[in-house]
Order: sequence, then C-alpha cells, then structure tokens
Amino acid sequence: GEFCNIHHYRNIWLDNTDINNLGIVSFAKMIVPEWARNETAVFQKEVYYNFFQMYNKSNDNKYDRLLAEIAFRGAAKTTAAKILLLYLCCFGLEKFIVYCSETNTFAVQDVFEVRKELSANQFIRTYFGRMNPKDVKGQDGEWCRDAFQTNTGTAVLARGVGQQIRSALRNSYRPTLVIVNDMDSKNTILTEDSRRKAQSWFNIDMFNAVDDIDGKVFFNGTILHEDSVPVVLKANSRWKTFEYPVMGVDDFHRILKDYCVTSEKKVTVPSKDKCKELEPSVHLAWSDRLNLHYILTKYAESYESNQVDGFYQEYFHIIVAPTAKQFSNIKKCYMRYFRHGGYNWLAVKYKEYEEEIVYPVRVFFGVDPASSTTAHAKYSVIAILMMNQHRQVFYYNYSRGKYGLRDELVNSSSNSDIVTMDRTKVLRKGIVDEEIRLAKQYFPNGVEIETTQAQQHVYTEVCRIMRINNVNHMVISDKPVTDKIERDAEMLVPDFQTQSAYINYGLDELEQEMKSFPRGNTVDIIDAFYHARKIATPATNLNYLHMRKRRAEEMYETNFNLL
Repeated sequence: GEFCNIHHYRNIWLDNTDINNLGIVSFAKMIVPEWARNETAVFQKEVYYNFFQMYNKSNDNKYDRLLAEIAFRGAAKTTAAKILLLYLCCFGLEKFIVYCSETNTFAVQDVFEVRKELSANQFIRTYFGRMNPKDVKGQDGEWCRDAFQTNTGTAVLARGVGQQIRSALRNSYRPTLVIVNDMDSKNTILTEDSRRKAQSWFNIDMFNAVDDIDGKVFFNGTILHEDSVPVVLKANSRWKTFEYPVMGVDDFHRILKDYCVTSEKKVTVPSKDKCKELEPSVHLAWSDRLNLHYILTKYAESYESNQVDGFYQEYFHIIVAPTAKQFSNIKKCYMRYFRHGGYNWLAVKYKEYEEEIVYPVRVFFGVDPASSTTAHAKYSVIAILMMNQHRQVFYYNYSRGKYGLRDELVNSSSNSDIVTMDRTKVLRKGIVDEEIRLAKQYFPNGVEIETTQAQQHVYTEVCRIMRINNVNHMVISDKPVTDKIERDAEMLVPDFQTQSAYINYGLDELEQEMKSFPRGNTVDIIDAFYHARKIATPATNLNYLHMRKRRAEEMYETNFNLL
C-alpha cells in the first residue's frame, strides 16, 4: 500500500471514522493486548467514537467538547481511559493532559502504568520510537510517577479529586484535555458536605482550569448517588451524555418475573444453562464479561443484602430519589423473647390468630446518648434489635429517657459499680447502668455506641462496668456523620422496602418517627436502631423443637444414671 510496515499500521490506527473498524481498537489489541483481552463491546466502540468526535474542526471552544460516559460497574472504564491516554501520548494528539481520579493514589497508579508502557513496551518502541525524553541525547524532560512529557510533545499530570489544577501549565499550555475517571466512591458520596466539595471542585476548579479554546473534558464514571456529578451532567444541556446500562431494564424485569423465584428471604435464579438459552432474547451490554447468569446472581446477592437500590443505580442508572427513601410497608407483629439452651429465641406471631413461629436470633443494641447527661439533657435511647437466620430484622424494643451517666440511687449518695437490677431503687437512670441491665436481660451479641467527643465517656464507662458486672459482649464505638437522615435511610429503609423488617406492637414512638421520616421533629430512636442494624448479623440456623427434645432426652438420661 506504498507504506512501510511502521507507517502502514500507524495509518490504520489513526483512522477512527468507522465505528465498526476503529483504529484505537486495533491499536490496543496489538500494542497492549493484555488491556484488551475480551472482545470490544459495542458500547465501548461508541465511547471511543464519540471521544474522537470532539476533534471535529466545527467545534470552536471547550463548550463544544464536553463528553460524559455513564456506564455500569464492571464496564472496564478505567482500562478504556488508560488506552485513550496511551494512544494520545503515542500520536501526540494533545499538548497537556490532566488525568483525574477519586484520589491522587489512584490517578498516579493509572498514569504510572501508561508511562511504564511508554518506556518498556517493545511495540511502542518499534512503531513510535523512544518516548522518554531522557533517553534521547541532549534532552532532559519530565519523567516522574505523577507527571511526564513524551517526545511527541504531550505532557501528562495526575491529580486526585480536590487537588489543585488551576494555574497548571506545560510549555505555556493550559490543560487541553482533562480525563475524569471514576471520581466517586463510598467516601466521596458519604455526606452532603463531601458531595458538595466534589461538585465544587469539578465545576469550578477543574473545569475553569481547562483551556477555553482547545480544551476538552471527558468524564468517565458510574452513578453512586442521586446527588453526584454524573447526575448533574445528565441534566446539563451543554454536556453530551451517554448512558450504558448492563442490559435492557425491561428485559431484566421480564426475566426476573418469568424465570426467577422471589420470596421475602431470597431470589432463586435459573441455572447457567437456562440463562445461556435465554441470552439471545435479551440485550446484554457486554456478554463476554457480564452474562445473564452473573447479572441475575448479582441482583440476588443485592436483594438478600438489602441493597437493591444500589444495584439499580450502579447497573441501570435508575436513581433512587430522596423522596423514595422513606419508611414504607411498615409491618407489625407480636414478639416474645426468651432464652433456652444458651441461645436467644424469638417467638413471632405475624397475625394474632396464627400460631407462634420460633426463630433463633442474634440480639444487638444500638446506643444513641444525648450530648450531655445533665438533668436538662435531651433524650438518650438504647435500641434492641434482633435478626434471625433468614436475615429478617425485628425491632423488638427500646429504652428512652433523659438519662444521666450512672444511676442515682434512692439510698445512696454515690454510685456503685455493681449495677442494681431493681429499677424501683433508682431515682434517675444512668445510661451505662441501663445498658448493663438490658444486657443481663437480653444477652446481646454486640453493642454499638455513638461517640462524639462529649459522648466518649459513655463508651469508656460501659466497657469498664460490664467487666465488673460479668456482662461480656462486643462493644463498638461509632463516630456520627453530618447527614444522619441520609445515613439512617441508606441502612434501614431497604429492610422495609423488601418486607424483611417487623416492628413489635406497642412501639408507638418509633412508629411515629418512621411515618414522619425524614421530616419529623425527632429521629433519636431511629438513630439508635441504625447503630444496632449496622452491626447486625444473621443467627445460626437452629430448630427450637429439636433442641428442646434433645435437652429433655439428655436430662432424662442424667436422672436415670443418678437413680
């Protein structure tokens, strides 16, 4: 074709006009085959094609070159970003690229892997020559882990979300391209303040640092929260936003309805062979990596972990609005706790006329102390929550009052380290003593106590007093977050949405808080149950009748031997 071997391939790789025969895909398969082990999916080709449309000469300024890809978790977004960075460096298509990720560590790691290929990849050396300017006599260019400049004239800088980008210059060029790859994680979306800071950095610091005329921005991420950057970009008409769910949501719901068995406890998915048979009838985004059986299994795991909202957000971009994060389907039942054979048991009647069902349960306390233990302090709450072997959650009871730190006794001017079980001898309850009394009554498997600096003494005193009173259980401290409403909703609401949570009759204050949530006057009982639910784990699968029968037989044999 009148080209030497080198220019023959470079000519092919530079052609990205045909979406079905992209040069960058051929480049990746030949230069870095370990980065392109699977067949390139259609949506990935669309991402590459849309990216190179930003180089169209009709685009006058950076507002014509804003591209966002919102893809499902596991869509190889980071790999695609590294391939793009490597490709642009090899051909020198940009003057100054800033590569951003959630943290500087992640950004530097990705940039370093690209730089390593530029240094050591024999194919790159064959087709593009030496990329490290320090390898060329007479040149002394930048070549660090977080920043480098190639012999093709492209400078690269790694930055984490929140780090300084303004005033960054290379050879008098402001950034001509910013690649923002997976800027969100559970840490950046945790609170309203962290989300606000991330959006401020993206819209003010990063965006204003990009060159006004030649600049381009490529956002590459997944929706992790309804109040995050990708959701904002979707609503912004200046951004060309493309969404790629893991499969057609209508197809998913049809398969779920027709071929999966869903109960209150779990989802049973079809066999691998059956899923393989069904695949031609559905649209899968990337069947080579995420087939139908994997997607259904992931949904089943999310269902049983009460994380269905998160599954739909990350795999289908279906945003759960704050108004949906309310307690609905509140179900009540009759509960009776008792201890037998060294285990905790809960007898449950879902309806008054039904027989009791006895479950083995694990018991957990959540303690939400008031900020002060004076007589005029706000209410403190100790919540009692139980979970059976089927992951059903039972809101059993709570103790709420304006408690001091330790009991104020009727006949004593000083508090004793031995906790009294007779509440009639207590003038004013102490939250520490009340926790010990409840622990002796319910044998908790774990207790979590909210501890601000003012509440730390509650945690310390519980740990000290429980050893003296021979009440041993796991005690965990937890520092509160800024947005408690968001935190409580994320943890507790899914249990009610999946109909796996029940409230004991008689808990009127708790029921009122849930019905008015998140706009109610108080949420201190819900806060306490949040701490209990956070550490809750399912009980061991035991059968009460079998255990009772076995113990009766053991007692009979013991008495017979004594006779």
